[in-house]
Amino acid sequence: MFSTNSPASEPFRFEHPIRDVAVVGAGPSGLPAARFLREVGLNVRVFERQSVPGGIWNAPNYDQAPPPTIPTRPSSIADYIPSLPPAGVTLPYEEVREDDRALRVDHSPPNPVYNSLKNNVPTSLLKFQDFPWPPGTEDIIPYADITAYLHSYASHFNLKDLVSYDTRVERVEPRFGPTGEREGWRVWLRKLESVADREGKVKIKWWFEDFDAVLVAAGHYSAPFVPNIEGLVEWQAKRAESISHSKAYRRPNVFANQNILVVGCGTSGLDIVKELHPHAKKVYQSLKPQVDGADLYKRLRALQRSSIPAEVEQVAEIARFEPENGKIVLVDGVVLGDIDHVIFSTGYLFSRPFLDSFTYDLPTSPPSPKGGLAPTDKEEVILTDGHAHHHLYLDTFYYPDPTLAFVGLPINTSAMRDEWQKRVAEKGYGENLHVLGPWLEQEWVDTITDWLRQEGYTRFWQRDVAWLRKPDETMQKFAASEAEGDQLVEPADA
Repeated sequence: MFSTNSPASEPFRFEHPIRDVAVVGAGPSGLPAARFLREVGLNVRVFERQSVPGGIWNAPNYDQAPPPTIPTRPSSIADYIPSLPPAGVTLPYEEVREDDRALRVDHSPPNPVYNSLKNNVPTSLLKFQDFPWPPGTEDIIPYADITAYLHSYASHFNLKDLVSYDTRVERVEPRFGPTGEREGWRVWLRKLESVADREGKVKIKWWFEDFDAVLVAAGHYSAPFVPNIEGLVEWQAKRAESISHSKAYRRPNVFANQNILVVGCGTSGLDIVKELHPHAKKVYQSLKPQVDGADLYKRLRALQRSSIPAEVEQVAEIARFEPENGKIVLVDGVVLGDIDHVIFSTGYLFSRPFLDSFTYDLPTSPPSPKGGLAPTDKEEVILTDGHAHHHLYLDTFYYPDPTLAFVGLPINTSAMRDEWQKRVAEKGYGENLHVLGPWLEQEWVDTITDWLRQEGYTRFWQRDVAWLRKPDETMQKFAASEAEGDQLVEPADA
């Protein structure tokens, strides 16, 4: 049974029993999801395209990431282009090919982990409730310590046996019985394996498995987003080595004695300019004039901006690239004519290539009218322009069919159709749909924990939202870590 806390909501009754569940991803969301699904007696299979658990926190499998695709590909293939077996073959089907870097990178691209990366949420909050950090763990730690923590979690709860590693999900599609009734989901899979007795060869295996439900825990830091700026396509064609995305950033010394333009001022953009300015000849940072989102989010970003080093020159947004003369023109008319490299720290798209039948591609830049839902307004659509997921209850359950669910999205609170539409009316479509202030986040946590108690699950979930009632304290701690000891003064108007 599936219900909401709203008195107007009727319980949802599944059309068939839920016994077998596929989990896409073995990272910080997929690991605990698999654990608790198994705890309640379900048969769980996890599919992870990397070779180990840990998701986004694993060190890059290759030092160099591929250059960004410009223009950014549509949401349906922004992360990768699905690879299905040749038509007419008997499954499982296998091929042996030359093992090369391009094949491996296409299957599992390098993570956006730079050498100095640390957490931006204190470890006192960044933890599993019943799996503490080792004694003496600091609030802010190197990413490798977080990787080790996630690997330990997987080992401690014996989750590794649930996971098929080096396995990418190529398609998830509804499965129907002989008379047309829904019978769950079919998951198409592709696995890469080294051939033990044939050096330099890799075996590619395709097959499918059937499940009653699918849980997507695949994260959203895989598909780099680069805004569609006039002249950028031509600039990359002429100067391909001078353009990158922050996903490919690893260390500052490779930019020594260069003039660098960093576009964007999120957490990664701020980290990068702080690292670059002692090494580069000159660092510019292109910023939006204002930040959209919840009040706490805007105040946090203002605090971050206040910690930009004085040596970094803050400039306006880019109006156009002029590849023929190597100039970059800003919206205020200023011309930058001596830029050696541009790093786009402009975020990521939501991309679920395996859900192609639930994706209606719209332009990724600028965001589409109504934040990516128009012109379809179809209830079955989940992704359009890649800036938000649509038609999800509590940002988790696909309300046309809750046997498809998502975990690990930025938190927002919504409900079945009517409540979801109400939330959209309050917050609008687009990337801010999944961004909450502290009080809506508390409401979301309260809703989930109360709902679980009503269903009898009291062993694993405990209400612990005291930190949500101290958002300023949490924000200050985060911002202080970003400033690396600099004195921060909160602006009166964020």
